[in-house]
This record gives sequence, structure tokens and C-alpha cells, in this order.
Amino acid sequence: MNGATSWGPIAVGGAATVTGVLTGAATVEEDAAGNGWRRLGLLAPFGGSCPTDPAAYDQDAVTVVADAAAEVCVLNDQSAQQVRRTLLVGHVIVSANPDATAAFGGSANPSGLSWTFNHNQVLSFPGLETNVYTVAEAAKAGYVILGYRVFYDGRASCPAANGAFDSTAYGVADLTPKRQTVALVCVYNQPVGAITVNKVLVPNTDDGRFTLLVDGVTAGMAVGVGDGGSSGKMIVIAGRHTVGEAARPGTDLGQYTSAIWCSTGTSATFDVAPGQEVVCTITNTRKVSPLAVLPALVPTAVANPSPSAVNPVAAAPTATALPAATERPVQPAPVALGDATPVPVKWTPSVAPLPPNTGSGREANGDGFEASRALACLIAAAGLGLACLGHRMRRAGGSVPKTRSGGRRTE
Repeated sequence: MNGATSWGPIAVGGAATVTGVLTGAATVEEDAAGNGWRRLGLLAPFGGSCPTDPAAYDQDAVTVVADAAAEVCVLNDQSAQQVRRTLLVGHVIVSANPDATAAFGGSANPSGLSWTFNHNQVLSFPGLETNVYTVAEAAKAGYVILGYRVFYDGRASCPAANGAFDSTAYGVADLTPKRQTVALVCVYNQPVGAITVNKVLVPNTDDGRFTLLVDGVTAGMAVGVGDGGSSGKMIVIAGRHTVGEAARPGTDLGQYTSAIWCSTGTSATFDVAPGQEVVCTITNTRKVSPLAVLPALVPTAVANPSPSAVNPVAAAPTATALPAATERPVQPAPVALGDATPVPVKWTPSVAPLPPNTGSGREANGDGFEASRALACLIAAAGLGLACLGHRMRRAGGSVPKTRSGGRRTE
């Protein structure tokens, strides 16, 4: 009783009275039976004599309140073998594509059991002593233990994981109660890998800002990162994943040429195996604004061009005859010749030459020649600011002086 008070052997149908027990709760249990006897269980409290129905005895130890008198019944039967317990252990990989060849190790204490099993495999360990067994699975690279579940309902296989676990550290199989002779402990684990997403900008001084994504969700703390930004190592469930990015406000993704490179290849979607780490780099290169290019000027081809079309020459102006001289006297402005500096003038009149004086019609020809010379002189003198000398115009009502063939002048 409570590991402190004991009593001697009790014969079948006999009884033992323990006195001097302190007031309070007391735990009563029986030592292991020997000589072919096995303990079926204890019962308390009870009224009258101890029942003989084994179903009434469902405890290996009972707790009584020793405030007055308390009675405890113990039921034994004679058998060549004591009642033994059975421990079942099963393993489940939580994955859409579990690796059925992956082996996992486990152990149970205090029995010192150990084993190796695979996905959806259940191992049985019968003939165990009544006890509380702690089941644990050894760590395996690329997998994480989600938790343990324990069943006493006689099932022989592990159900699918539903997210509710009895423990995440180990499984506890309590095989001490009378009716719990079989316990199933299920271990659930999951394959995992890792993804790291890095950001590179070209040029590296570009002020663009981006949020890095894995499966459409922000990768770690990679929000608004620039050149050199990273998500860091992220643990993910093994399987297919996709990396990407989103431009932050103020950054136009259309102004960049984007490229994704991963250690698995150049695709943004890839498979991660258990224990595998995939590193991806997203590079954004700033687009250069295109320069305006003027169209080249190409001369229009002309079929069989004429010389004038290739090198056009302006037609020479048509000579226009000078107007006939009027009979208006011209009074040149007086010029002090002594003060003027002679300026050599080379002037070629642009009038058609007069026909030579052949002697016939000399009077008319002489008048025309004199008038032409006078007009030419006036034109040149006007350009030089000089007076025209040495030429006399026809006097009003008179005629231009003429020179005889002998050289004498007559009025």
C-alpha cells in the first residue's frame, strides 16, 4: 500500500486487514502472482463479498480513501502464463507522393525494443509485461516528425493524419489498465526541403524594389528588396514549387527584362526532393530607352535622266534692248576733280553691241551711239557716286555735236 505498508500472502478466499493507515488517499496493488497464478485485477469499493466475474476487475491498482474502513478485492486465476501485452507501432509519411522505400528507425522503453519500418507499415511486439511504454522515432534527414497518436480500440493500421496529435515528442502506450492489452502507436512525419530566393539588379545601383515569392506567397521577409536581397533559407514541403516576384509600388516590372535561374534549371517551377535545397536567382535588367532614329534620305531614282535633270543649269536670261534715249537734258553734279582720287573702273556694259557706223545713215547711227555711251556712263557713275564727264547729251531742240571725218568739230 503506497509502497510502504504490505501484508503477507492471502489464501484463496481469505482476507487481510491492514490497520494503522493514515487518513487520506491510499493506493492498493498486488505483487506479481507466482506458481502459475496471474492477477486479473483489483476492485474497490465493493459491497458485501468480492464478486467472481472477471469483468468487474478492470484495474491493476486502486485508490481508496482510508478515512474509516475501505475494502479492496483482488481477483486471481491459476494459469500457466501471466497475461501479456501487445505493442503495435506504425509509420505514415504525410505526402502526396510518399517514398515507400524510405526506412525509419524507432525504439520503445523500458523494454529496449528497436525496429526499422517504412511508409504504412505496422510492426507488432507481443508478450510484453504490463507497463507504460514510450515510443520514439529516430530523426531522419529530409523529414520532420509531425506527431504521435495512440489507439486502444483494437485497430491494426494507422489512419490518415488529421492534424490532431497526442504528442509531438513521443508516443505513450499505457498497457497497465486491465482491459488495455493492445496499444497501437502511430508516427507521422513529412518530407521537407529548402528554397532560397536571391535578387540581382542590373545595374546594381538601380532603385527598383521587389517582393520575392514562393508559391505566390511572400518568401520569408523578402519584401521590397533591391539588389542583393534574399529570402534566406526557407523550409518547404517536398514536392513541386514555383518562385516569382512582384514589383513594389513605384517600380514598374515592365521596365525590366527578368530572368530566373535555379540550381535545378532555368524553370521557375521545379520539384524539391526530401532534404534537397534549391537556390534561385531572379535577375532584373533595366531596359534602355530606345533613341529616336531619323529615316535615311534616299534620292528618288529617275529613269533615264537627262543631263539637265541631273545637273540643272538655269537658262541664260534673254538680252533686253535698252530703251530709246529721251530728249531730257541731264545736269551732272559738279565734282572737284582735283580733290577726287581717280579710281580705276573696269566695267563691261551688258547691252547688245550697236552695229558699226558704216557711213550711211551716219547721223542716226551717231546719235544712237552717243546716247548709249551717255546712258552707260550714267549707270556706272551712279554706282560709284561720280559725275559722268566727257559725254554731252542732245540739247533741247538741238542735236548732238558731230565730228567730221577730218576730226574738226562743227556746230
